[in-house]
Order: sequence, then structure tokens, then C-alpha cells
Amino acid sequence: MRIAFDRQNYIDYYEEISQKYPEGEIVMGSLVGRLRIKRLLNYLDIFSKEGGLVLDAGCSNGVLLLSYIKEKDGRKAVGIDIGSGNLKNAFSTAKDLEVERNTYFLVGDCVDLPFKNNSFDTLICSEVIEHLFEPDRAINEFDRVLKSEGILIVTTPNPLHIFKKINPTFWCKCVLSSLKSVVLVEKTYEISTTPAVEKYGVTPTRYKHTEFAPFELEKMLPSTFKLIDLKSIIFPLPLLQRWSKSETLLSFFSKICETCPILSKLGIWSVLVARKK
Repeated sequence: MRIAFDRQNYIDYYEEISQKYPEGEIVMGSLVGRLRIKRLLNYLDIFSKEGGLVLDAGCSNGVLLLSYIKEKDGRKAVGIDIGSGNLKNAFSTAKDLEVERNTYFLVGDCVDLPFKNNSFDTLICSEVIEHLFEPDRAINEFDRVLKSEGILIVTTPNPLHIFKKINPTFWCKCVLSSLKSVVLVEKTYEISTTPAVEKYGVTPTRYKHTEFAPFELEKMLPSTFKLIDLKSIIFPLPLLQRWSKSETLLSFFSKICETCPILSKLGIWSVLVARKK
């Protein structure tokens, strides 16, 4: 079994994933995946600057970035990903949508972005920092490449997800303290690839995966940012997920849950939106 705890094995693992594993179909094409993309597009529509340049850091197959571009003429965006296989799919889809002139894709690493300071008006990083060995370093890179008044949007799996088995002590501490004053808890898990991934020919690998509650994302935010929004999104009722026509109902249910001070911290994904000062 490959161990992805050193730099080269880490890169090799995610390159192999990008070449063999159909993430766009399995992850982003799922019910909750589609709901996440829709919510993120809504964030981009609200916060992205008219005519501004958007960076999708960890763009995978480009589904989010391309969905954003095709909605309105004149939008331009850049996508980076550590896996070249993902970018091949992104290039192909961009051509099919006839938006290749407004999108740029390149291999890149979130902890060492290949861009000059103050390059982007909006930066979105969705379901990426939990895979990084140095998420704090990535956040600092986001700070560096964002322009003044630029918008940062980050999402990551939420360990407080209400329908997930988690450490009950940690969950109770968070609820009892109103999710505001809990000390940052180390939650770096060593996990192995699953049979669902290995059946596509991916080499069995031990790797790390971390999750961040909303308040933990806030602790990672540099002082150069002003917080705009902090919560969690998507509350899938297990039974509804089995019903193919439940997308609208689940979206409505999730938005109701997000209005509750406690429940708003217990969705599948933590979301942070901040503006660079």
C-alpha cells in the first residue's frame, strides 16, 4: 500500500485519482453534490465583482467554474488543480460549452500558488483544504493573491454534521458553548482508499483527511480579512436522499435549518465568506 504522507507520494496519489476516478460523476453529480454547486454559484453571483477575475483553487473537473462562466457573458476565471487528469476534462468541457476563451486551467498547488500578489477579485476553494497537509499555508496564499476588497469563499466537510457519527464529546462541547469558544481540536485522520475508489484502478493508499467546523475556519482566517458569512449548508434527510426528485425539497429544508442558530452549524459543509481589507 502506498503511503501518501510525503510530498511526492501525495502528488502521485491525487494525480492518479484525477486520471482514473470519475469524481465529477460520482461526487459532484450526486444529489448533495448538485446542491452544493448550486449554493456556491449563488455565493459567486452575490459576492463576485462585475468584470472581476475569479480563481477556483482546486477546481477538479471545472464544473463549478464553468457553470459560473456560462451563466453570463464577459465573466473570466482561472482554475488550478494538482491533478492533470481533472484539467483535461475541464478543457474538454470548456470547449463543448464554447467558453474556452474565458477560462484558464493549469496545474497548481494551493500552498504555492503560481500567481503574482493581488491578482484576483474572488477566490473560491471548495472541498480542498481538508486534503492539504498545510491548510493554514494555503489560506495565507489565498490572502496573498487576492486584491484589496477581494472575496474569499471556502467550504470544507463539517465534523459536526448532524447525521454523521462523530466524537460525541467534541459535539456536546460545541453545542454547549454555542459553537463560539471551543478550543481548536486536532482532527487529522489517517484513512485508506475505499473499495469504491480502488475498483477504478487507483493504487491502495494511506492518506490524511481533515474536517473543519465553521468556528474552526474562522480561527484560520488571517487578520487581513473581515468575516461576512459563517455557517454550514445542506441538511440531507437520509430517507429523502433515496428519492430522485427530492432536490427541491432538500434545498428548501436546508435553508430552513440554516436560519436556526444551532442547526446552522450542523450541516454537511462548513462555509466561510470573507472580504480582504
